[in-house]
Amino acid sequence: MGSMKEFYESPHVDAVTIGKVLFEHRKKKGLSQEIQSGLAGIGRTQYSTFERGTRKPTYSEFKKLCDSFDSEPAVILEEIKSRLGE
Repeated sequence: MGSMKEFYESPHVDAVTIGKVLFEHRKKKGLSQEIQSGLAGIGRTQYSTFERGTRKPTYSEFKKLCDSFDSEPAVILEEIKSRLGE
């Protein structure tokens, strides 16, 4: 597939899978949603919708979240890919 952004924005990358990965990364850091969302510059309520899988972050939001996890987007996208069986 093309770029990371194209992969991320493809229809088969679903909000539920992204949410599970975000949840696990946050828990590994031992942070609350409030702290994690603050680090990413995203509202806590909005962040909660991402973790619950009810809304997929935009690619721009996803990059902010990766930064807040001290991780490159490619690393987290690889994790998402593996969960999708790609």
